[in-house]
Amino acid sequence: MLPLPPAKIGRSDSQSLATVPDQNTKAYSSAKRYFGDPEPVVIPDTSLLAKRKCHSPVADQAAHCSPANRTQLGGKGMFLQRMKAAGLSVPPFQCVTTQVTNALEQHPLDSQRLEPYFPGIGNEPEAETSLANIRKRLNTLLPSEQTRRNSWLAGLANFIASDDFYDQVKDSEAARHIRDHGLSTSGPLIVRSSGINEDNFGDAQAGKYLSEVQGDEDILRTCLKVMASAYRPEVCSEGVPQPMALIIQECIHCLHGGVAMSFQSFDDDTLRVEFTHGQPRGVVAGQSGNTPHRIDIFRKEGADSYQYFPGTISSHYILRKNNNGYSETRIDDADAQSNDVEQKLTDDMIADLRQMVTKLEKLLLCPVDVEFAINNQGRLFLLQVRPVTRLSGGLDFAMPIPEETLTIGEGVSEGYCTGPLWLAEESAADSMPEGAIVVARHAQDWMLEPGFLKRAGGFVTATGGFNDHVAILMKQQRKTLMLAGDQFEAVTAQVGQQATLACARFNGKPGAFIVAGDMTGKLVSHGRSILGCC
Repeated sequence: MLPLPPAKIGRSDSQSLATVPDQNTKAYSSAKRYFGDPEPVVIPDTSLLAKRKCHSPVADQAAHCSPANRTQLGGKGMFLQRMKAAGLSVPPFQCVTTQVTNALEQHPLDSQRLEPYFPGIGNEPEAETSLANIRKRLNTLLPSEQTRRNSWLAGLANFIASDDFYDQVKDSEAARHIRDHGLSTSGPLIVRSSGINEDNFGDAQAGKYLSEVQGDEDILRTCLKVMASAYRPEVCSEGVPQPMALIIQECIHCLHGGVAMSFQSFDDDTLRVEFTHGQPRGVVAGQSGNTPHRIDIFRKEGADSYQYFPGTISSHYILRKNNNGYSETRIDDADAQSNDVEQKLTDDMIADLRQMVTKLEKLLLCPVDVEFAINNQGRLFLLQVRPVTRLSGGLDFAMPIPEETLTIGEGVSEGYCTGPLWLAEESAADSMPEGAIVVARHAQDWMLEPGFLKRAGGFVTATGGFNDHVAILMKQQRKTLMLAGDQFEAVTAQVGQQATLACARFNGKPGAFIVAGDMTGKLVSHGRSILGCC
């Protein structure tokens, strides 16, 4: 089923939204302001890039991303609209604009039903309030009241995802427009976040918010769960939730799913594809315990030049029918090491990926990070795209990798640090030594919280990828990350020892290692160049 044409999106028989005011008490006029293409999308000249190197994507002229589009559709929605307008293979979708979520925030709420989430609010003289009013109160809190702010944000997140909020907004005009998305309901749907600052140039915010496959409940409930993820205290770095649009999209039954990045460093032209059998979730988060299968496509050497690296897959995800809806179900794999021919992408699939990613580079005029799906018929779909925010290759030392190392691995996020090797344990997180090198089988949510991340010196994991949310976050935060692979046990045997972790280029070649003691002074003295991010 194709997406609804704009004429149907803004139907003349749509009910008036005059009862749903925005922050300036202006009325909405039709469903057009909730769904669809708010303005024509202008596509820049797609002539070949003069050099396939890291270009600065900051200038509006190069990016040609309308601020109005981002404000209404969020980052993910804006890029989906651009891909659709360029004729790329995108699953049918609809954007629920920020005006819808604003209308839900403005909806009058019974203060008494907020009491379990905000103790004491039921004692206030006003019988009604709104999420917007509570946001205003958050803005009045002083920096010294961070504990109270976090408590309120957690309360908001729980409330928005609750029956109490759903029951009060389910009959609103905004709720009716969400249900009137126009997509096929015979197959699976997924609701994705699209924050206005998400997938931005220089700040991907990868994995910050929720995506949720539609179950057998009202689509509004699923949207509210995703909307609630923007209110969690750990994602509100500026103290208040940022505006969010939503994407309702037809969900692909995947034979393979994964992520492709069009550049790995300043110095090469390698397109790296990471994938697994089933849905992309097994690859994109970086927290499932998988080292995904990998294909490096060497574009300088011709269309057929690539190398396959089998991964270590401990689990994958499939779409499973549940009554009138679907769910993503985790399947634990008995044989973790997978070299099966069925797990590989065909030459045609690889060629399609190469072609699509190259088109996206021309569209955005910068290196790109693409989530993709390949269905059971072998057709490639692009699920989302964002600019690559940081590339490796800027840290180079005029020295070889030391001969006496505790272990050698693969560098994911370049940098170096020294500190005690600390075996990750959530219950002991508060007592982790400042600047410790965190040693873990794989990354977990609690390790990625801002407070913990700030205290950690670097990370060593047994499994993970180069293109997943964890890798993107570590690169943006300039946290050193090494994959130890089958050398992980050698690292855990040294837990408690002072060590130096380094991921960089050594005599011009990429490398990553851990050595005993503090050798940061030697690294500093042999540093050749440190470049900024792209």
